[in-house]
Amino acid sequence: MNYSPHWGHYIGSLKWILLLQDCALLHTKYPQLPLFSYLPFNSATFREFAAASAARISDVETSGHLAVKNLLQTLVRSFQGAVSSLTMAQHAARDELRAQMLSLEAQIQALALRINDVDRPQRRSRDTVNLVLLIPPPFLPSLAPAIVHISNETSVRLGIATTIEDGMYIPPDQSPFQTHPFSASTEQHAPGSTSLSMASVISPSSSTPSASQPASSSVEQTAAWNLLSLRYTDARLRRHTWDWIEAMNSFLPKYDFQPVKKITDIWTEWATGLNGFLSIRELEEGWNSRWKRDSRKIKSEWSRRSKVIKLIEGLQKKPNWNLELALRFIRETYEMDRQFNTVRKFCDYIQSSKTGGLDAVFTKSCTFVN
Repeated sequence: MNYSPHWGHYIGSLKWILLLQDCALLHTKYPQLPLFSYLPFNSATFREFAAASAARISDVETSGHLAVKNLLQTLVRSFQGAVSSLTMAQHAARDELRAQMLSLEAQIQALALRINDVDRPQRRSRDTVNLVLLIPPPFLPSLAPAIVHISNETSVRLGIATTIEDGMYIPPDQSPFQTHPFSASTEQHAPGSTSLSMASVISPSSSTPSASQPASSSVEQTAAWNLLSLRYTDARLRRHTWDWIEAMNSFLPKYDFQPVKKITDIWTEWATGLNGFLSIRELEEGWNSRWKRDSRKIKSEWSRRSKVIKLIEGLQKKPNWNLELALRFIRETYEMDRQFNTVRKFCDYIQSSKTGGLDAVFTKSCTFVN
């Protein structure tokens, strides 16, 4: 194989380049070597090149050491973020699936009761009872003992005394329930049995709302209430006033925003609820915007408070931030500031586009020491 004479010059140039690079490193460590007293190693140009090369190599090595040192922490943070996102998605999917299962269970229960009513023999006999169905306990006011008159002139007192919290009382003019007496035949008849008549369970002079309804409505309302109790607990449901929506076969809660003295109380009301009521998040997820009932007052207050909620959600999404840190930042920075001695002032501050309050809060959070 014939080589061009230029190859020799090329190889020579490479040797000189390698020699210059190696000598540059040697000059930084051993500048007193006799080699560096000859050209080109004793020139100012070579010395500048050697100094710049040493500084560049030192920077690269330092950056590499830092990257390796922070590699584990970076990987841990990345995995934490991925695991947190996956966990939140799993919780949301589980809650949605559970709600669907509870809804399906309630529908099956109501359907089974209706089928039983349809299949029951429609036998009419003298043993007819005029029965008034009572509403389930969550809607039953305190009633005085009633008397059941039997045809053989025997009287039996029924001790009906179920208390109810004031929040569950439904005024007479708003009560969606009506009394529907009906006849039900007994399954077995003894010879010579007498006719039992329960014409009225509630005294006519009572001022309490009607506590009876058709059989179908009772089944639907009981199933709907049991479904809500499984999801939210009965005690929390009783803190609200409810309306029965016939068209949707479901209950609709009433709620007024609670008075708050601290900015972070708005988040508590949204996330977990205040004073034993359902949280705003649960109202939004369960009934969307229908719980607001198109009230201008409620919509206006929700518009203000939602800005605080979105602010805290934005803060906790910042790198190395979480919910606890975001709430502590709000408490230490703004709840102690006399400029915002009321929650309303802070809401107006971050809501106004003129003051730029929302951007100012995020800017100040960058210098907050956690």
